[in-house]
Amino acid sequence: RADVFVLNSTYEGLPHVVLEAMAAGTPVVATAVGGTPELIEDGVTGLLVKPGDDAALAAAIRRLFESPSLGDTLARSAQAVLADRFSSGAMIEATESVLASAAGG
Repeated sequence: RADVFVLNSTYEGLPHVVLEAMAAGTPVVATAVGGTPELIEDGVTGLLVKPGDDAALAAAIRRLFESPSLGDTLARSAQAVLADRFSSGAMIEATESVLASAAGG
């Protein structure tokens, strides 16, 4: 159990740890690098900051501690996005669509 998940990195692909935090219902603060912005929409499903901006990172973390209701709202939105875009069913549908397109159908 955590009050906030922080990913302070300068390089990422699609960070699975962010998906795990989202699934756990933990609000996310992360740097806007690589695939992270594909998962986190700033102010909607988490908080994004520029990499290397330590003051912004600290402010985002502080913001969540000062407003637990914001963290709850972000976490719920993140779980909804996760269920919509990254559930088994959504992944199967996307894969079927790509395969059907590649097969000309």
